[in-house]
Amino acid sequence: MNKKKIIIIVSVVAFLVIIGIIISLIDKPKVEDPIDDQREIIIENIVVEIKGEVYNPGLYILEQGSRINDLIELSGGFTKDANGTDLNLAKVLSDGEVIIVSKKGASGTIIESKIININYATVEQLMELSGIGETKAKAIVTYREQNGRFKKIEDIMNVSGISNALFERIKEQITV
Repeated sequence: MNKKKIIIIVSVVAFLVIIGIIISLIDKPKVEDPIDDQREIIIENIVVEIKGEVYNPGLYILEQGSRINDLIELSGGFTKDANGTDLNLAKVLSDGEVIIVSKKGASGTIIESKIININYATVEQLMELSGIGETKAKAIVTYREQNGRFKKIEDIMNVSGISNALFERIKEQITV
């Protein structure tokens, strides 16, 4: 074979290889990086305490949005003396909350020391604060979405409708 034919054959083969590589890259489906997806998801934790008629009372760290039922399961469940019928197992827990499971025959299940984290609370949870109705609760959530998390509880006074007097009324019930 002469030199010209060899160059043409090598050029055609190189061209076909390059075309094959390009086609394989174009046809290859894009795989999303699961690490990037995980960076987008920030799971915040809450700390709650459970007392009374459960097998393992104490402090528990749960994911934001956890329910009383999750806490009961983590604490080993109700004892045989527990009065769990008055407890709303579907209720979403808040940071700093204390759940007391009473004994059978006692006067109901008590929820005390309710502290609401204003950085994560839902509109419904914020409405549990004295003097906070739906409009102010929505304003708090909107402010938080637009400006980021509150750095200190006093920052809630930057929300339209939250006066100094209202802040004084709720400051013992909120945290960041």
